[in-house]
This record gives sequence, structure tokens and C-alpha cells, in this order.
Amino acid sequence: MRIRFGKNEVPVEVFKQFVVDELNVRLPGLDRTVRLRMHETDPEVFNQIWIREEYDKDLPSECKVIIDAGANVGYSVLWFKARYPDARVIAIEPDPTNFSCLLENTSGLSDVTCLHGAIWSHETELNLTYRGATGHALKSWGVRTLAGEGPGSTRAFSISSLFTRYGLGQVDILKMDIEGAEKEAFQDSDMSWVPRVRCFAVETHERIKPGSRAAVFDVLTEEQFSRGRKGENFFFYAKHSAV
Repeated sequence: MRIRFGKNEVPVEVFKQFVVDELNVRLPGLDRTVRLRMHETDPEVFNQIWIREEYDKDLPSECKVIIDAGANVGYSVLWFKARYPDARVIAIEPDPTNFSCLLENTSGLSDVTCLHGAIWSHETELNLTYRGATGHALKSWGVRTLAGEGPGSTRAFSISSLFTRYGLGQVDILKMDIEGAEKEAFQDSDMSWVPRVRCFAVETHERIKPGSRAAVFDVLTEEQFSRGRKGENFFFYAKHSAV
């Protein structure tokens, strides 16, 4: 007996008798395959981005610069590059295992810069936590950052420091999925970067960090940005550009 798995037929005995640790998936529009770790949250993340296309919501028709904050293993980077092949993408990911997969999945892509670190209100060192508030283990898409130095710490950057670090004038899309740290990101002492972003795609994590949604909405006001939503992401579109 055979079952259809994507566009391939596979003997069902393979899935009955063995544990499938990883799959390689060939992406449309990109001459490459990517890894899906079946024991991790990769299939769920891949489904959100490539099947449900949760970032496909009234994006700019042309795009030169994208910041992907919370890039995980790179599926969002690849989706953006398939849509905007000439765009420069700066991808930030704090978890070292995710970051290693991000490097592998995006290797050889032109104009993609991967930065090992987290997003915060200022440049500092943060701890990574792999446990939720109730003590349950967090999988790879839920790794969170906490203030304070210590073992397992990661470097953190503010959005304003990324503009300076990479000499950015305007960012066309700022995608942010950083497990509650959006609250700190939108409390940067230097918020001059906000009107230099044409489109924001932000997942807020109110359940994890109360006040995170308000921090985003208080900065990206209706006077300056029109709004939309798709899946777990809020979209904000600049009504007027500062550059």
C-alpha cells in the first residue's frame, strides 16, 4: 500500500515502522530544498508561511529591504526572497540551533544577511529561556528572551541600531515575531526609525507578555498607519513615508 505525501507516493510501511526525523522539501520559485525537523515545530511554521501564506497581505509591489526579526529556521526569509528575489533581507534569530538551520536553509542566497541575536529596546545581553510560565518546555518557535546576563546569553539589538549597523535608509517590510519582545522593541529610546518603515508585519504575544500589543499599537497609530490582519499577524501600512 502506498500513500501520497505531497507530490510523491511513499510506501505506507515507511511511516508505520520507522520514525521520520527530517524531510527535505523543494520550494517553488527557488532552486533549493529546505529541511523540516519533524520532531520540532518546523512543519507548523512551514504551514503558516508557505501553505497558508500568512505574510501575504497587501504587501508592497516592489521591495528593496526587509528586516526579518525572529527568522526562526528561515522559511519566512525564503518566502520573501521567492516573492522579491532582488530584495536585501536582514534576518535575526537568537536561538543557536534555529540559527544554524537558518544559515543552512538560506546558504547561497544573494543579499541575505543572518545575524545571531535578539531584538530588544537597546543593545545588551539577554538570556534565552526554554521554559514557559508554567514550567512546560518550549519548542523551537517559542524560545523567549529575558533581561540579564548569564550562561546561554545572546546579544540583543534595537531596531534603531540595525538601521545604523547596516546603513539603512528605508525598510520596505519589517516582519517581527519575537515572542513578546515586541513590547521592548517598541520602547526603544530612539524611535526615529518608525516612519522609515513602509510596512510592518507583527505578531503580538499578549498572553506571554501583557502590554505587548498596546506597545505596538500605541506607536503605530491610525493617524500614521492603516491596518490589516491575517492569521496571527497584524499589518501596518505607512500612510506617508519619511524618506
